[in-house]
Amino acid sequence: MKIITVNNYEDFSSDFPVSQDILPPLTEKDFNLSGLDSKIKSRSFQLLISHKSAFARSTVELSAAATEHHRISLQHDYPIKCPIYKIPFNLRNEFRRQIADLEKAGIISKSNSQYNTPALFVKQKEKWRLVLDFRKLNEITLTQDFVIPTLDDILHEISGSNYFSALDMKSAFNQIPLHFADRHKTAFSTPDGDKYQFNRLCFGLKKLV
Repeated sequence: MKIITVNNYEDFSSDFPVSQDILPPLTEKDFNLSGLDSKIKSRSFQLLISHKSAFARSTVELSAAATEHHRISLQHDYPIKCPIYKIPFNLRNEFRRQIADLEKAGIISKSNSQYNTPALFVKQKEKWRLVLDFRKLNEITLTQDFVIPTLDDILHEISGSNYFSALDMKSAFNQIPLHFADRHKTAFSTPDGDKYQFNRLCFGLKKLV
């Protein structure tokens, strides 16, 4: 069994600003092809390059996955309105930059929704992460149940295979489309007085069970 992995692209954001429309081409250094002989390594690299659009090196490169649109079913239709949280002045430029990246990627868009969820910054290692406090919305969100495959089913499906690829979606939540009728429920305001809503799933919404 051979495992091919793709190196983490998170580090590109510091070397190549997300405002750049043209990023350096992919090279073999961007993929971990160790353990493969030269012939298989070359064929694997060409296969990966032929699907280069599947690899995002920054937030603005994230596209929507071709999946079923997520629904947010609520117990009632009364808008949840929460006051905004204060964002420290020394972090507001970074806050604006992240908002601009999300809007450029199509993950969020301007909104006039009656809903409002507070946004805040959370320190994650050496970076600041934009998160939303969806607790009030989650309290009235109905749980969605679905069945996942059993381990036996998965093992049966992959029996006889020789090569296995481990795929990890970058910012996976931000690639799952939100149903158009539910996007206004994710609205949030910024300290600058702007209001946005998510067009794709946002981290912090009630988990699926």
